Amino acid sequence: MQKVKVCNNSSGSRILAIHRHISTKSYENKNMAAGPLTTHVLDTARGSPASNLPISISVFKQHEGQWKQVASGMTDDDGRCPGLLTQANFQQGMYKINFNTGGYYGL
Repeated sequence: MQKVKVCNNSSGSRILAIHRHISTKSYENKNMAAGPLTTHVLDTARGSPASNLPISISVFKQHEGQWKQVASGMTDDDGRCPGLLTQANFQQGMYKINFNTGGYYGL
């Protein structure tokens, strides 16, 4: 594992917590459905995964000239939202992910 230099302050401890989270996790989780588009959200203010964060995925429909929402969900305890798009419903194109941070922080 790579050494991480950490400052002796609260932001340094958050960085160390996040580093430990992403460097020691096994991504061979059999419950995580493999998909063509994935995300992993970390709450750097808390130094932990951002669980229960509402997210949505949209695809740009060029012939209509607009974005169309194709999936939505909430991040799990690990800050991931597996299975939003499957290989069967994935189309080549331009996608965007909306992270509803207002909903996450209760704003």
